[in-house]
Amino acid sequence: MSAQKDKQVLFAWWGRDDWSILRQAKGINRGLLFCQRLKNEFGYRSADPWPIFDKKNGRRVMYFMIHATDHPEAPYLMNRAYHKAVAAKEP
Repeated sequence: MSAQKDKQVLFAWWGRDDWSILRQAKGINRGLLFCQRLKNEFGYRSADPWPIFDKKNGRRVMYFMIHATDHPEAPYLMNRAYHKAVAAKEP
């Protein structure tokens, strides 16, 4: 978001005038704001941010993948799949 200088692009992407709250948020809080909107405005039963780390050292969060669903089992399945995907590889 910091690279985007055209405020109309940010407004069009976020769809509301309060896009600046997203710009001001950092880290997990940005992902949580997005998830809160998916649940409150779009009616998803569950929405969670999952950190995606860089490949080089695996410590820096590059972005958050958002998983939004209405299915009651989907958050558990996503949790299992995510932890399997980020687990250390066997030698």
